[in-house]
Amino acid sequence: MEKEILTWDKYHELIKEANEKIDFSNIDLIVGLTRGGLTPAVHLSNANDIKMLPLACSFRDAPDIEMYKKDLEIIKKYNNILIVDDIYDSGKTVAKIREDLSEKTLKFYTIYSTDETAVDYYNVVKKTDDWIIFPWEII
Repeated sequence: MEKEILTWDKYHELIKEANEKIDFSNIDLIVGLTRGGLTPAVHLSNANDIKMLPLACSFRDAPDIEMYKKDLEIIKKYNNILIVDDIYDSGKTVAKIREDLSEKTLKFYTIYSTDETAVDYYNVVKKTDDWIIFPWEII
């Protein structure tokens, strides 16, 4: 498996591109999925003056179901929600969120996606097994 390192400069290009692509006119909440979606969610929130909340939904790495449920209760107070993550891969996270917030209007944005039809907005379609290292993962 190859590793691809996304630099801060390239990330800033991609997040600016996403900010121009995404229709924020009806969005009343931006949700950043822990952990990879937090940084892009904060940037999009600040750029568009829209409230941002985290959603603890790291189902792969020691899931904290109680925290997820607590976060969902707060998020359910909003109707038009943009869900932000770093990468769409297996689709399990998106499917779970769609199921749990089925009564809400949801849009999904990821920087990388393995499937161009899986999310509403994305920057790069990458259909490989390469491991992407995001700039916030490097100390």
